[in-house]
Amino acid sequence: MGCIPMTNFVAKIFTCSVFITIITIVVTAQEITTISADKVERFQSVQQIDYADFDIDINVGWFVANPSASELVVFDNHKTLHKIIDGEIVDSWQYVTDSEQIFSVIDGEYVGDNFYILYTIDNMFWINETPLLIDGIPMEMGRDDDYFYIEAQLDNDLMLYALDESINVVAEMTIPADFDEPVMRIGRIDFPIVVQTTLTGDVTIYNFDTLLGEYKVGDVPTVFGHVNAPKTHFAWVDPESTLLNLLDLATGENRVVAELDNLYAQYYLLSQDASLVIAVNVDFEPNLVAWDTDTGERYELGEYRDCERIPDKAKLSADGSTLIIGCDGGIELWRIVDETEMD
Repeated sequence: MGCIPMTNFVAKIFTCSVFITIITIVVTAQEITTISADKVERFQSVQQIDYADFDIDINVGWFVANPSASELVVFDNHKTLHKIIDGEIVDSWQYVTDSEQIFSVIDGEYVGDNFYILYTIDNMFWINETPLLIDGIPMEMGRDDDYFYIEAQLDNDLMLYALDESINVVAEMTIPADFDEPVMRIGRIDFPIVVQTTLTGDVTIYNFDTLLGEYKVGDVPTVFGHVNAPKTHFAWVDPESTLLNLLDLATGENRVVAELDNLYAQYYLLSQDASLVIAVNVDFEPNLVAWDTDTGERYELGEYRDCERIPDKAKLSADGSTLIIGCDGGIELWRIVDETEMD
């Protein structure tokens, strides 16, 4: 596994043969202000990154963000990774050594300033240039301040692995399948948080190998939701989208935030302080809606960039400052702005 460096007018480019491209985009750093309900009126789009500006074939909104969202990684239909600073490609590289190799990105993560990408080449799994030697089929990556994590499927069981920055497994655990009662895994929750729910409203939440709690939230499953970064609260919605709820993970108290009246959103995201729930792509429209979890007040935040389909990914940066939305046309960043910068 290696690359051949060459030089052009813009930057050193590592070139190998091409087909799924990953681009690292470095966004100009700004003062960090975390998203919260008391600042929601200053929450707006601050940057659009248009794939059409790049001389590459890209139409996928998947991305990975560093903790402040000052650096993003995306991929397209070429097997090359690119780093972009201020709209310019400054570095590019590949992991394939033959254009006939089947290359597919699974996931990626940052631990501090270091980026790790999980991918497969010809049915072998790799992280950066290191083979991944675990049991099961890897499906997702996660991170915290110390490690990054791999989630893998092994038969019917969920395997979770913690790895250090040298790609060594330092801990692992199994969440076995429960055939006594149907259990669903709630998607779009930042791994290594794992949220499972039964059809009768029993909720179990893990932080990797730590059981955060077992809760009873009603008589329906919690099919949509999000756990905030400090892991203090879980915002969730029932299958019929009738109520938006907030579960306190320390006390087990569950309370209704707002009536939804069958509103459907692709993503629900909870701010770090659990004061604001943000819904992305509500009722299949390119819009953002938010609720103050204390008062239930609803905010129509406006529309995001033009896309041909629903977003491929939307998430909050690890530092809580940025909402990142990725779709076929590009990436959009939303932040709290100073009053003098408001539209």
